[in-house]
Amino acid sequence: MAVEGPEGSEREHRPPEKPPRPPRPPHLSDRSFRRKKDSVESHPTWVDDTRIDADDIVEKIMQSQDFTEGSNTEDSNLRLFVSRDGTTTLSGIQLANRVSSGVYEPVVIESH
Repeated sequence: MAVEGPEGSEREHRPPEKPPRPPRPPHLSDRSFRRKKDSVESHPTWVDDTRIDADDIVEKIMQSQDFTEGSNTEDSNLRLFVSRDGTTTLSGIQLANRVSSGVYEPVVIESH
């Protein structure tokens, strides 16, 4: 009585065929890519037209403020608080419950 091996023992084991790679897209040379990028950056876009210049806003705010000694007499009740994890918050009159529970500590700035 002859014992035969498992079915298909005579077949060769080949790895499955890989699909062919897709062709590479034609790309621009570095020089032409830079030239195209520079030309796009040099032309203003609608985003630039609608963007607000932060420097202009800060300048307008600074010009509208009165920084003379007499203008500092009023108290705005605005206070800065910092929590243990480093988060900050500003408060006028609110926030009393968080300060009393120890979540936020007031920041004190002393002038010497």
